[in-house]
Amino acid sequence: MYPSLYLWNKLEQVLETFQPRGISLPAPDSNGWINCFSPLRAEKKPSFSIKPDYDGPGGFMDHATHQRGSLWDLCKLLGIDIPNSGESLLESWEDISSTISGRRIWSCSEYLSRYSEKNWMIQKIVGHRDLAMIYGSPASGKSFLAIDLLISSSLSFPWTSQELFIEDSLNSLYCTEEGLSALPNRINTSLQHYRVMPDRISDKFLISTYVPQLFDQSLPGNVNAFIKEVKDLGFSIDLLVIDTLSSAIMGANENSSQDMRRVLYNIKKIQNELLCSIILIHHKGKSGNEERGSSVIKGDVDCLIEVSLEKGIGKMRCRKIKDASPFPDISFSLSTMNDSCYVNWSVVKPEKEDKRRNKSREMVFSAICKFPRVSVRKLEEITGFSRTQVVRHIKKLEEELLVFSSEGPRRSILYSAIDTIDSIKNLKPKPATFG
Repeated sequence: MYPSLYLWNKLEQVLETFQPRGISLPAPDSNGWINCFSPLRAEKKPSFSIKPDYDGPGGFMDHATHQRGSLWDLCKLLGIDIPNSGESLLESWEDISSTISGRRIWSCSEYLSRYSEKNWMIQKIVGHRDLAMIYGSPASGKSFLAIDLLISSSLSFPWTSQELFIEDSLNSLYCTEEGLSALPNRINTSLQHYRVMPDRISDKFLISTYVPQLFDQSLPGNVNAFIKEVKDLGFSIDLLVIDTLSSAIMGANENSSQDMRRVLYNIKKIQNELLCSIILIHHKGKSGNEERGSSVIKGDVDCLIEVSLEKGIGKMRCRKIKDASPFPDISFSLSTMNDSCYVNWSVVKPEKEDKRRNKSREMVFSAICKFPRVSVRKLEEITGFSRTQVVRHIKKLEEELLVFSSEGPRRSILYSAIDTIDSIKNLKPKPATFG
């Protein structure tokens, strides 16, 4: 029995790095290593499983169960000593591999072959293990936007009126200590807006009623305790939202660059340990359009979004984006339902809609009318449109009360045209229960 290392990407790099250290790697079987694991996860994150090699009865299922942990833990388990130079954490598998092999300088072609392109989780907002910030004045809709984003990402729906593409259904954790009495109603209202029952995203969307403390590590809910609690749940997080930053830095001076560097250090620690991206919800300063406090975190974030709300019309503006061009300003409103609000992205409509898009929508509607109930996949086959295009047109048809959704076999969502009074009754969502 010997420890076997399975790493989902860069297999040649694994062999090169670890075989000289006497660590055995079994040869790929007839199915190939990748089939022992989830292909989607394999593409998204460098994850690992360390276990005694076992090929007896049930061995395949044993291989298929994987552990998620920090890359530091991986090195610790393998007895690899990597010096920790204060805040200079090694943040990726490639960094650790380079350190072990003693090589950190590459030719251009070698570097490009070893390092993959940026992996966007939410187009033009969050990439894999990015740090983003959404900030705005009180009552500008920041928390409503965060909830809408997390529900959309759990369902893999395009987000905002710009339809920012979400690559895959994401696992998310929403941490907040503010407005807890209103939180269930806010989530239920947003779910009803999307005509989704809570159990459809129950294994994708978790809620924490406390935020990790990013400054004073003597407080309950400190970073180490938070990381341990999440790992103990066995829940793999893609996206972590902390609402708000001020509630997560008790004892820190927001204007102190030294204090905020310490906060940033602990943010990076969570990213490294949980292999997730983080979105911070923050407040705007008293004057101007800048976020409150020191600019240390602003300098490190990959995306910075300002939110404002005036005369019932909200606006999202990209103030900073590292790896893409800024998206145009996006308008929204907070529409009332069930004594709460949901984000309405269709508030501002162009005076003249593109005729080509109208024709495409008519094609989708015509295809829906041919069936009592039809899936998005079937509509893709009939129209030749992409999934994103079909979902976009269905949303518009639902807003125009021409189409409604219902649950099909295996919790799938099917769509029908509204042609009778009885069908219209299906539009009224059943009261959702939270918890």
